Amino acid sequence: MEEVFAFFLLYLGVALILSKLLYYLFERVGIPGVLGEVATGVLLGAYVIGRIGVVGDLMHEPGFAIPFDSVAHVGILFLLLIAGLELDPASLRKAGRMSAMTAAGGIVVPFAFGMAIGIGFGFSYPESLVIGVILTATSIGITVRTFLRMGVLNTDVGVVTVSASVIDDLIGVFLIIIIVGSGDPLTMVALFALFAVVVAAMRYGIRPFIRLAEVASQEKGTLAIVIGFVLIMSALAEYTLSAAIEGAFVAGLLIRMVPGTRSMRREIRIIGYAFFIPLFFVYVGTLIDPKEFKDPEVLIVAFVILAGAIAGKIIGAGAGARLAGLDGRRSLMVGISSIPRVEIALVSLLIAIRADVISEGNIPTFVASTMLLVTVTTLITPILVRKLWRD
Repeated sequence: MEEVFAFFLLYLGVALILSKLLYYLFERVGIPGVLGEVATGVLLGAYVIGRIGVVGDLMHEPGFAIPFDSVAHVGILFLLLIAGLELDPASLRKAGRMSAMTAAGGIVVPFAFGMAIGIGFGFSYPESLVIGVILTATSIGITVRTFLRMGVLNTDVGVVTVSASVIDDLIGVFLIIIIVGSGDPLTMVALFALFAVVVAAMRYGIRPFIRLAEVASQEKGTLAIVIGFVLIMSALAEYTLSAAIEGAFVAGLLIRMVPGTRSMRREIRIIGYAFFIPLFFVYVGTLIDPKEFKDPEVLIVAFVILAGAIAGKIIGAGAGARLAGLDGRRSLMVGISSIPRVEIALVSLLIAIRADVISEGNIPTFVASTMLLVTVTTLITPILVRKLWRD
């Protein structure tokens, strides 16, 4: 146990230092720094250094794998918390209709593309539904990091993209649960209503809560209590919506509504960017296995799914934003900003495999296709977003 814990500490230390060095180097040559953090994960992943005997054994130990997975996922909570803290509630309310229409287009079109691709390649109807769901959800973490770095999160494109992506994630989770038959729709609606009631109550309760925390706190006690509140909201969202990141995002919006929290927001950014957020992107990199793409037949399916995923978001989310009132260029930017898939795509795949919705013979194809989707969309989106904004 001591050996595994020592390796865990060593791994985190190396990952943090290397990720920041590569972040800096990537930025210096004009590549988004977040890709340096992802590249760190590739180098430190089970498919690269993990192939080295004792290192690979230690990385597969529960005492390493489970804590690292947990710490990494706290990173995405901090990223969505910061997004909620940075977004102007007035802009969010103003973009409500626009976000809903963008989300609708970003769900319907990719889902239809996924279904058509699955049926076209001869997959079963349930398997085709799974492809549709994998193409539906948006991994907002990559885009939010890019928007925050560029200082454009509160633009119309930033607000619409983030809020529409949150809706995409929720719908994606609901769809995969319904497809695998692991949840009763009425129960899901009841749990969603429970989360909505808690959020509505906290909208009026967050201000006195923070004031009470300030009175009762010691050194940085208020910050600790507020982060505790964020984690509780994330836990509630995970239980009711199967999506903890939505809880962190909503918590950020609630905290921002309280006057005098600017210094606290700065401290939360420091904690997130110094430790948790880089580790999340390192974790994303560890999921990339270059050797998944050996079989030519699997590659054909994977590239068609990738093309459908990219086109589906550009066409669907872009058309929704255009119909909602954005001009053509901003609509294109919304569509491109919605391209990344990471967390919900992987979660949907794992749920479908565990529920035996995907036949055993097709599992390698689905895994390779999803990993290619995650890899390419993670790498190209920051580059395309920055290019469009510069132009």
